[in-house]
Amino acid sequence: MTAKRKEKITYKSKEYTILVEPDLEDGGYVVECLDIPGCLSQGDTRDSAIENIKDAIRECQAVLRKKERAVKAHHG
Repeated sequence: MTAKRKEKITYKSKEYTILVEPDLEDGGYVVECLDIPGCLSQGDTRDSAIENIKDAIRECQAVLRKKERAVKAHHG
């Protein structure tokens, strides 16, 4: 693969749109979850990059939940 490619993945019963592109400088692939701003990962192969973005989605969701709880606690 030599160009950016949008794909759909399912993680924990939810569908996400990801953008997979080759890392032309370092090799491997970079993948971004378009549904969660700033949620990025990478991998040596396309498949490993996609598995890694699932971990990144989990971590991003945990951070977002923590922020939401903090806002709710602050605003009563």
